[in-house]
Amino acid sequence: MLKRLSAIILLITVLFFSSRVFSQGLGLEQVIREVCTKSDSAKMMQESLIKSDQLIREKWSNAFPTISAAINGGRSVSNLASTMPSITKMMPQGMSTINDVTRYSTAIDITQPIFTFGKIGTAIEVANHFNKSAKSSFNRNIQQLQLLALDAFYWVVLTDIALDIAKRSFARKKERYEFLDRNFKLGSGSKAQILATKADLKAQVPDIFKAEEDLLKARMTLNMLMGRSLMDSVQLDTAAGVQGLLSIAIPGEKEAVQAALDKRQDLRTIDFLAEANRGGAKIYNAMYLPSIAATGSFGTVGTDPRDMTDWNNKNWTVGIGLRWTLFDGFANNSLSRQYRSDARKLEIVHNAIAKTVEIEVSIALIECTAADSNLAATEEVLAAARESYTLTDDNFKQGSGQFADLQLAEERLRQAEMGTVNARYRLVRSRADLLVKMGKDIVKIYEEEK
Repeated sequence: MLKRLSAIILLITVLFFSSRVFSQGLGLEQVIREVCTKSDSAKMMQESLIKSDQLIREKWSNAFPTISAAINGGRSVSNLASTMPSITKMMPQGMSTINDVTRYSTAIDITQPIFTFGKIGTAIEVANHFNKSAKSSFNRNIQQLQLLALDAFYWVVLTDIALDIAKRSFARKKERYEFLDRNFKLGSGSKAQILATKADLKAQVPDIFKAEEDLLKARMTLNMLMGRSLMDSVQLDTAAGVQGLLSIAIPGEKEAVQAALDKRQDLRTIDFLAEANRGGAKIYNAMYLPSIAATGSFGTVGTDPRDMTDWNNKNWTVGIGLRWTLFDGFANNSLSRQYRSDARKLEIVHNAIAKTVEIEVSIALIECTAADSNLAATEEVLAAARESYTLTDDNFKQGSGQFADLQLAEERLRQAEMGTVNARYRLVRSRADLLVKMGKDIVKIYEEEK
């Protein structure tokens, strides 16, 4: 029996340590990658890129021949007296003027553009600008999604720590209650203090439940963003990927603003859209120029269904056609001016966003400095709160302290612990936010479109 028990203990120990080795937590970088590749938002953005790529194919199709096939069979009845009166006058008296014809035909029609005065080429160029705009927008949205992933990651971390802090506070209050209760049973202390301590202990229970609810919500939200099952058990590694953010060099304001103006993908999105609108204006101006195309039709025609397969009844035409819009009430000219107006508006939007970028980067730099100072201050506050609680608790146990002072010291310690955790998160986020504001990736996932 003893040997069997030893074997079971050994097996449990091996399984425990092996699970600790192989079930490593998810680091920040891995979470960001999963959010940016597996989330519903990322999948929808990928579909937008697919649609944008197909737009170029659509415009290229205008340069290739159009081929269509047709089979017709029908009967027509007409009165020659009404349609061809000169012929009916030559017909013998009493001959019927009713023309009853059955016609069957097949045809393959081909149209190949030859020269369009740049309409097709400009349309392809416009489609490329739209495609580059879509990809720039995609890259910018991915950067924003990375910041959202970081927030979701730290939401889980912070709520987990908040739950741990609440449990530690409960343990301290429980220890205090048990200490007072023992002393009271030994004849010292007051019933009022025991009741107040017990009430304080019971009041901590709802805080623990609330922290557990917040943690569950945070975990489910993170799982949703990563494209996982909502109830998936996620273990996070708060060390992996964080040090890289904390070690980035903070640039000067002028350098950071210039880098943002050069790299921000939302600015490039606007630039490409403006170019596309200018190209659209060129296309509508070119509508007043002719288009030349080669046309051909090959098929059969006859009065019997079998004639459709008889090549002796062949019917074909080959030629070149020109189409020229001479006057359209200035419709195309009006559309061209609308596109030029939209291009000018986008230039104004670009300038407005550029000013906003400068403001955002300046604020982000200040936030980095403030986060550094805030962390240093909260760490000092935490050290002081711990020392204050220890001294107050010792004095209370020795009978020289007030219960209200101990409650206040406990609350200050709890707030200081949470404040330090939030300060560390603020420090990491300030660096990540600065990268995004400067148009850089927190984690490189996709190659930037040149």
